[in-house]
Amino acid sequence: EKAIDVRYNPQDDSVQIFSNTVYTGEDIVPRVNNDAPPYESPSANPETDVYGAADQILSQIIKDGMTEDEKVKAVYTCIMYNFTHTGKAEIIPEGHKVTYTTPTRWTDGDHTAGNARKLLVDKNGVCDHFAALFKLLLDRIGIPCEVASGQYVNRDGSKMPHAWNRAQIDGVWYWYDVDVDGTVLRRDGKLLYFLYRKTTAEWRTTHEWDESRYV
Repeated sequence: EKAIDVRYNPQDDSVQIFSNTVYTGEDIVPRVNNDAPPYESPSANPETDVYGAADQILSQIIKDGMTEDEKVKAVYTCIMYNFTHTGKAEIIPEGHKVTYTTPTRWTDGDHTAGNARKLLVDKNGVCDHFAALFKLLLDRIGIPCEVASGQYVNRDGSKMPHAWNRAQIDGVWYWYDVDVDGTVLRRDGKLLYFLYRKTTAEWRTTHEWDESRYV
């Protein structure tokens, strides 16, 4: 396991993901060990029925008898495989332009739905959209989930504004970053779950946030 080398440049608001490999070709994520969940784009139009589209996605990946953790992992994996950061399946050394929100805590359902709608419609987005879709899907299956934001800490100590989630599994809160884990999958073809179901102590090694707001 290793931290992801993602660097933020405040001068031009760009993010650079460093990799020795440049990916080109089809705008799809390769299957890794056949772990990609079955997925068909929802027939419900997310522009006008974001909740209907979310429910159709869930009907494909959530099965009877699943534990809460299995449901969360199914949602997490589905998002990693089927949506791309800023619409690029390939990660280029020059980096790419993104826009971030200021640190906040999202609990409002309509705000979440609006950001999730963007990802469902365009199939691409930034961390805010990934975090919103993760929350929306978990909301629909009754698993408590919040969106948090703060700073992602790179291996060299530099930081970048970022958004992620925490979700409650069997009464315990854990942290999740589906956007960064999805970047690893698209960059290296490795399904690592590096930032999946982490404790607060573990999260402090890669993220900084106002902890007083999450108790």
